[in-house]
Amino acid sequence: MRVLGGLGLALLVAAASAPVSASVTWTVGAGADCDAHTIQDAVNLAAQSQTTEAKFIEIASDQDYSAQSIHVANQSLGFVGGPLFCDSLFTGDPTVISGDGASGPVFSITGASSIDFYHLEIRDGTASDGGGIDFVGNGSLALTDVLLDFNNATNGGAISASTSGGTIDIFLNEETLILRNTAQASGGGIALAGETYLYAVKNDTLIGYNRAVSGYGGGIFALTPGQVTIGSPGYHGLPVLFDNNAVNGGGIAMISGGGDDNGNVRLFTTDASTPVSISGNIASSYGGAIYLRSEEDLAAQTAQLCAQDVDFNDNAAVQGTALALDTGSGSIVDSGSFADINPDGSCDNEGLGAVHCSVTGTCNQMSRNIAQDSNGQPTDGATVLVGTSSTLNLRRMEMHGNTGGYFILAIGDNDSGFGLFPRTRLLNCLTGANAFNHELIRIEGDDNDIGITQCTFAPDIINSTHVIHFDNSGGNSLVLAESIVDEPGTLTLSSPGIALTARDILAYDASTLPSAPDIVQGEPTYVDLANGNYRLAPTSPGVDFSAAGGGTDIDGHPRDVDLPQTPNFLGPRDLGAYETQRTFACSVADTIYCNGFEN
Repeated sequence: MRVLGGLGLALLVAAASAPVSASVTWTVGAGADCDAHTIQDAVNLAAQSQTTEAKFIEIASDQDYSAQSIHVANQSLGFVGGPLFCDSLFTGDPTVISGDGASGPVFSITGASSIDFYHLEIRDGTASDGGGIDFVGNGSLALTDVLLDFNNATNGGAISASTSGGTIDIFLNEETLILRNTAQASGGGIALAGETYLYAVKNDTLIGYNRAVSGYGGGIFALTPGQVTIGSPGYHGLPVLFDNNAVNGGGIAMISGGGDDNGNVRLFTTDASTPVSISGNIASSYGGAIYLRSEEDLAAQTAQLCAQDVDFNDNAAVQGTALALDTGSGSIVDSGSFADINPDGSCDNEGLGAVHCSVTGTCNQMSRNIAQDSNGQPTDGATVLVGTSSTLNLRRMEMHGNTGGYFILAIGDNDSGFGLFPRTRLLNCLTGANAFNHELIRIEGDDNDIGITQCTFAPDIINSTHVIHFDNSGGNSLVLAESIVDEPGTLTLSSPGIALTARDILAYDASTLPSAPDIVQGEPTYVDLANGNYRLAPTSPGVDFSAAGGGTDIDGHPRDVDLPQTPNFLGPRDLGAYETQRTFACSVADTIYCNGFEN
């Protein structure tokens, strides 16, 4: 046993988030100078110690650690790997701790415990819960420079955490990788139950290539009132949640699981140059990137998403390729889920370092998501599914290259909400170059409201007669305002008697909209349509069209910029997703390089 202080301790726990003035360390390895030859023996020595100093177990890499099934109860411990041998001043690769040949988790943590892992590989565990780490109790778990791979469990292939009389905080810190783990049911990478809070907000973090064979959450599965907070820019160019696979929720699944509190998935970027990305994930049923489901009557607790400066790209599912808001059928009312994308406030309500993206055109993408079945065959699924009694608020998002049946499919017959707000709200949004077998937006059932403001629907492939379709009038309504509907060859709206409010519209087809001076039939002129620049040229219809109203456009630029050489129609505000920002000194249609200025 060694007592370390000052520089010695700093070298030992350089990855720790908070320094400690002194600590006690037990060494494990093959040498005669080691305090123990097994990790479990070192854990037992630490449990017997009466010291009040921080406790660490240093695991040398000079022997094999297979068939491990290590139990930690009611302790605060740090496990540190990498030393070449006991008392070595040199550190090599992470120490490998394997459960191959044993049954149960590699690490089983119970009671009131706070456990830190540094510079380790934890692998090959097989258990009913948490093949690599199973934590049942309360306290905290922190991983820094840790690889959890090739673990298997019924739930929580790599990590399972469930509370018992308290809360658990889990921190995935720098250089932490959750890779190639399998859950036979749910949580291919991680499974959370109870008041368990997961944080992945540091650089170089990856949850990838995990699988939930028959259930939910290929990367992460959580039951309410659990909280999942993701702010990491990912790992060396890979998205933070990448190439995970499940039946529902390829990347993340949040399901209501009892209690009085909501379950929240919070996504925000902590790197202004890189968005949080939930991309490349696959669901064989619902929710390629994210799946939310609320089960209880009267929405006592709901599954909720708050996403800020995030990408949902290259995901696949039968239905809800990027996002599925599913519904539980209650005996009293159906209870829906809730998604708020780029809200007016911040998704970071704990001050964990959320910033806004600084590079336009890279953040806030929902692109190249594919509707397909488990055999890779195309389906008629939507990019976004809004289930009964669920709510979607989608702001400042660009949607390109998605394929399937619809962009949004909203299913009505809603039980809650009482008509106080639209079920589906789109603001500052852009679609273009998508390919759908049916309508861009389809609204089914009764009591289903949709609001669309400051959106540009640029040319998509729509194999239907209409861009927006309601299947009946049954209490349904649409507000369409300050928007561009540029879908050549397609009628704008199929609306059998719905309550319709339309104002300040430029549409390729205006025949299906009310006849009014501010509803104009025509086509906009874009800066560079062929290369995906959907900003309006300064002489385009739709520029300086509407009355001033403040706010920002899809890029976060100010609205109501008046171009002196462009006559105002009703005011200085442009229609659609973008507001032209500069005063032009020449009068050609495409003035992007005019006088050396950029748009």
